[in-house]
Formats: sequence, C-alpha cells, structure tokens
Amino acid sequence: MRIIESALKKSAEERERLLEVWELLGNPSRTVFMDIETTGFSRTYDTVYLIGLAFYRGGEFRVRQYLAAVEADEAKVLKSAVEDMMDFDTVVTYNGDMFDLPFIRERAKRMRVWTDEMQRWDMHVDSIDLLRRYRRYQSFFGWPNLKLKTVEACLGISRQDPFDGGQLIEVFYEYTRTDDERLESVLLLHNYEDIVNLLELLKAETMMGEIKRGHAVEVSLSKNRLHVEWDRRFSISHEGEIPLGKAGSGPKAREAAPKAKILMEAGAASFDILLPLCQNTLYYFLPNPEDYYFIPEGNEIVHKSLAQDVKPSERRKAKAEECRLTVQASEGDALVWALPLAGFRTYKPEVKSPLCGAKLSELGQALNDKSIEEADAYIRTYLDRL
Repeated sequence: MRIIESALKKSAEERERLLEVWELLGNPSRTVFMDIETTGFSRTYDTVYLIGLAFYRGGEFRVRQYLAAVEADEAKVLKSAVEDMMDFDTVVTYNGDMFDLPFIRERAKRMRVWTDEMQRWDMHVDSIDLLRRYRRYQSFFGWPNLKLKTVEACLGISRQDPFDGGQLIEVFYEYTRTDDERLESVLLLHNYEDIVNLLELLKAETMMGEIKRGHAVEVSLSKNRLHVEWDRRFSISHEGEIPLGKAGSGPKAREAAPKAKILMEAGAASFDILLPLCQNTLYYFLPNPEDYYFIPEGNEIVHKSLAQDVKPSERRKAKAEECRLTVQASEGDALVWALPLAGFRTYKPEVKSPLCGAKLSELGQALNDKSIEEADAYIRTYLDRL
C-alpha cells in the first residue's frame, strides 16, 4: 500500500472563501471529504483499491490518498483510511450514503479490520451526501442530471482526467501486474480530482447562501426588468427561471405556465428579474361580489345601491366570476405576469387562477412607495420560488 499526501495550493482569498462555505457544513478542522475507487459495484466480490481524503489542517488544505499496490492490500487501505477518518466528526461525499460508506463498511467487515471503535464512530459521524443535498438545487441550476461530471461541468469545474471509474478498473489490474508509475499517476489523478472537485462543488452551496442570507438594498423597475442591488456579490454567474404559478393541471399546463428569468453575474452585487409580458385577456375581479346584481339582459353587473329601479325578476345575485372589469395594456404601459405586492391591483385570467398580472406603471409606483424592507420582502417572494 502507498499513502500519498499533498497540500492544495490556495490563495489567501480562496482559502477564506472556501472556509466560509465549509463552515456551513461543519467545523472545517473536524470535517473530511472522502471518495473511493473500487473494482466494481459488488460489496461481496469487488474490492476497494483507492481511498482519497481532503481535509483542513495546520492552516492549509491537504489531500491524502491510500492506494493498494496489489489487491491483497485492500485490508491495509481500509484500515488506514478509516482510522484516519475517525479523527473527524463530519464526512462529506457525493453519493456516499448509498455507495462509498456502505462499501467501506462491508468490505472492512469482510477483511476483518472493522473494529468496535470504528462501529461507534460510524454510528455517530455526521454524513453529508452532496448528491442528496443538491437534488433540491437541480431545478434552480437547470442541471440535466446529477451525475458528478455533469454537475462539475455546469459549475465550470474542469478536469484533466478523461476517464470514468469503470474505465480505470483495467488500469488498476494492469498496475498491480506491472507497478508502472504512469498507470499509478492515472489512478491517483482521477481520485484526486474527484476529491478536490468535491470542494469546488461548494460553489453551489455558496451561491444558495448568497441568495438565502442576502438582502436587497435598492429595487427599481425599468420596463419589464426588476433590477435589484444586493448586499453581497455573487460567486458564480447563473441564468434561471422562476415559476409564477400554474396555468392548469398536467405537465403541459405546467410547462406553459409563465416564468420570470433571473440573471446573476459572478462578481456583481446585483441581479435582474425579467418579468414575462402578458398577451392574455386579464380581468380585475371586484373584491366584494356579494354587493352586486347581475342583469342577464344586458350582460352587466350593477351595485345593489343602484339597482332600485331594476325589477327583481330581471336581476339575480352576481357570481364572483361575473364581477369583473376587462384590463388592457396601453401604449407604454404593458401587462406583465408578476407576483402580487400590496399597493397595486392584480389582474387574473380567471377568478380562481393562481396567475397574477400587473400593469408596469402600477407595479413601479407601488415599489416606489415601499420602504427598502418591504421591497426586499417582495423580491424574496421571487427568490423563495427558486
């Protein structure tokens, strides 16, 4: 067995940024990132030939790899890696809850190196599986799937290693026969990038933190663009969609529902929300339909206070969907789909529709009348839908 350890070169600014987001997961000095390489998926017949750990110690980030020189080294790899992992309270993986940790546990038992002390640590260690954690972010980031290399590519994380884990199995077998240093470098590079890129995946965690913990310091509306000055800069660029409601039931209706676009740029302390223009006929539904009569002959409504001259036989109580006024866009004052804000009228295609339309002039005036705390709360209604 070989143990290879190296320091990750990070600038002071990069180190500070990484430690800040790392603290969202746990105490950096008590947290370890882990990834394994195996000869297959069977915990009964396949072996663990490489385990990589990344951790923060002595003011620097370090990577330690445990590589089996031959298959018979598996027990040494497992024992050494797990004993070192026991120095930490939190283990961070990608799909580790379903693969890495159960695989290590089962193989260590079969190799008879799983001790009572390891069992106690295993029962109490905090496992953070980024695959499970990032499922909630998939829609926001628009990831087509949650494969590690897909997420890395979407976050702009590059790799030198061109292989996947399956392709490296034969490389490992050839390495055990030849002890070729070039093959060893191939094996180590793949695992090294798996581990280091786990740290880089925290970019997504950073981004969500910048959104969840940030606040608007200024909000303005220009045409259909909400411009928001934010109290912190964004670490990565992103363009996403914000659903504004359902256009009905079923997948086609959900797909057709209006969505706002959100545009964020790395390094900027601001972002924009583009409100979609509305081409539908919208109505202002009167808030008190019980105060109106409906006149079938004229297909009109009339307030009860003005209906003294209308015969009871020519009128009836108005229904909510009948108490409406048609709203149309005018030149220079478009209708947009938006989320409701106290202080401006909202317009709907149907009385019970969850969709909400607004006139740009009324929305802009309402925002101007709000305090920054109220405007921030309004922007938060959009962000909460991400």
